[in-house]
Amino acid sequence: MKNKQINNSLLVIFLVILFSCQKSVDPVVDTPTTSTTITTKYPLVLSPNNLLVSIQVPSATFSFANDNYYGIFSSDDSVKVFSDIIYQRFKDDFDFIFIVSNNATRPSIQPYGVNFGVSNSVKGTGKPIFKNGRGSTSAKLKSYMLLTYKDAISNGPTLHEICHNWSNYIPKGIFKTIDGNQASLPEIDALDGHWGVASTNGQLGGFDLATLQTLTDAPNHYHAQSGTRSSFGLFANGGNSLAYSPIELYMMGLAPKSEVPDVTVFSGLTVDAIEFFNKGNFFATSKKSLSLDQIIAQSGIGERIPDYQSSQKEFRAIVAVVSPTALTAAEWTSYEKSITDFFKKSNDETSLFNFYEATKGRGWIKTDQLNLEFK
Repeated sequence: MKNKQINNSLLVIFLVILFSCQKSVDPVVDTPTTSTTITTKYPLVLSPNNLLVSIQVPSATFSFANDNYYGIFSSDDSVKVFSDIIYQRFKDDFDFIFIVSNNATRPSIQPYGVNFGVSNSVKGTGKPIFKNGRGSTSAKLKSYMLLTYKDAISNGPTLHEICHNWSNYIPKGIFKTIDGNQASLPEIDALDGHWGVASTNGQLGGFDLATLQTLTDAPNHYHAQSGTRSSFGLFANGGNSLAYSPIELYMMGLAPKSEVPDVTVFSGLTVDAIEFFNKGNFFATSKKSLSLDQIIAQSGIGERIPDYQSSQKEFRAIVAVVSPTALTAAEWTSYEKSITDFFKKSNDETSLFNFYEATKGRGWIKTDQLNLEFK
């Protein structure tokens, strides 16, 4: 998640909240057959069942990536290296490229995931129309998504990073948040891609309106939370344990305006950091309930084009695992299981949400049959 950093003590508290619903991936029984190695700058290997590729890099390159906040995307030159490796062998058919660092756990210096936008042609989300390339020659590619540990596909923040292709970029100061970099946590506009203190209760943060309470111990004092947690996230809510909210589905082109309820937004925010992260309590001098039409009008973003009826709902993606060593049979099996579950066009029958479930069955990302994408 591309987000503001918070001090170490608060980060520990928040990450316990954020990933309290993770669970390990169940292994599949079948043993992979032989993988296929393709000659590129770094060896590119197609998985036994054509579900993903691995890119083996020198140990020094992998260590350098782990020591930088944005990993292999710390520079456009690095992006171009990996873009060239993929497009040297595959057709220009991908909407998304997922890069997974083959780490058992997230490097402490890095976020769990980052979305690197390549292009946008959708109007009415607040995101500008652009194409910056990021080293890609693709006319179709929307973004690269970096996931910094091996279980991120199943546990998250996969849903979160996908959502960043469309949300939250609504301007005009409608959504407010607090800056965890500062000891006093001053209020700022939520323009970094997240919802902040609002009843959005989605992958990009916010609380469940049903939990909102006005506290009586002090003026303008409130409590809210997301799910069974005691608080809520300003920029995320529990990895893949939460489905997309109605306003997120609208921005993604996967819900009509009529399905989006009014959103309660707060401003004039102040908090005690421990009280907020532990209990979901905050102070606010202003509380508003806004319809989607009001949000569209006040922000000036306009109606979403294409709308729900004509928006893209099926996408094509490739998952590339970057590793300093060749993947073992067990690793291939684990990755293929994760990808099959998360990207299947049906429920995955786990407590976490895959993309199809999180979109109410309206969206699907195809990642299999990569052998058919060879040039």
